[in-house]
Amino acid sequence: MRKVISIATLLVGLGVATGSFFLAMPNGAPGSPIMPFSPLVFVVGVILMILSAALYELFPGSGRGVQE
Repeated sequence: MRKVISIATLLVGLGVATGSFFLAMPNGAPGSPIMPFSPLVFVVGVILMILSAALYELFPGSGRGVQE
């Protein structure tokens, strides 16, 4: 369960970051991106990718590990 959630969060973050990176390209005039605030959306994508590691650690595992 936690693998699915963390991989899904990682892929969504990667998609958001990649999409906003390409939307930050100039649209003809220098300095005018295709989508305003695309750097902010890029940062949200990076935060989602970092959050995927935290979600992997926070969700309980399957219980197949070493038992104490």
